[in-house]
Amino acid sequence: MVVATVLTVADLLASAHHDATAVAHSLWPPVTDAHGRLSARKILDFVGGLCAIVFAYQGQSMYLEIAREMREPSQFRVASVLANGGMSVAYLITVSAGYGVRGDAVSGFLPNSMSAGPAKVAVGLLLAFHLCVSYLITGQPLHRALHERFFLKGSSEHAQRTSAAEWLIVTCAMLAIAFVLAVAVPFFAQFQALLGALTGVPTMLGWPMLFLLRGSAMAGRPLSMVDRGLCITSLYVLMPMLIVMGSASAIAGIADIWSSGAENPLKGCLQPRVT
Repeated sequence: MVVATVLTVADLLASAHHDATAVAHSLWPPVTDAHGRLSARKILDFVGGLCAIVFAYQGQSMYLEIAREMREPSQFRVASVLANGGMSVAYLITVSAGYGVRGDAVSGFLPNSMSAGPAKVAVGLLLAFHLCVSYLITGQPLHRALHERFFLKGSSEHAQRTSAAEWLIVTCAMLAIAFVLAVAVPFFAQFQALLGALTGVPTMLGWPMLFLLRGSAMAGRPLSMVDRGLCITSLYVLMPMLIVMGSASAIAGIADIWSSGAENPLKGCLQPRVT
């Protein structure tokens, strides 16, 4: 990912000198209409973008499962700091370069904003490798749960002789389902924002604060006024607002794409071409 980030940023910065239209776009997400008045839809789109950012950092929803899979779970704190720190730096650099060069015309999938050439091909291959690694890491806990549910069924004796064929069936089935969903959904950015609103926002702004408030009450150790105020604000203000407004923005965007007659990408993959 470091190499992909460097190539993407370098290509965007290099193309800035050759793209005469880049300066015509606004750096900041617009929240007003053509007459300078606040637009409810544009405000929703702005919140939807925030939910997409939340989705990008949703990895913490699997922290406990990842720690369980580690050979040395005691090293999880160090691994988490290094991984999240590196990810934050990479995101900050690529987003700054993308919006700095393309403005609000930047593609929802940043490599699509790169100019055609070897760098774009290399980034695509590196992202494919990254997806494979991410699939193995995030899929491992889910694959284990599904395998235990459909094959082991509580049998400790059978657990000692897990069949490689059973594991292959589970992993290939999940990979096929993920591929169909990824190819069939023509509104990737909006779908990502919807997932961020419905799952990422509660995971980041809801459950940790709820657990902290409940845990401190059960342990008889009251929180400071600042910590309690931040938890209550996040749990009862930010979380409901982002869930409702982010979901509304994503659904409105999906409806726009659906009504515009955007063709299902999977249709073209399955139909034979006529020459």
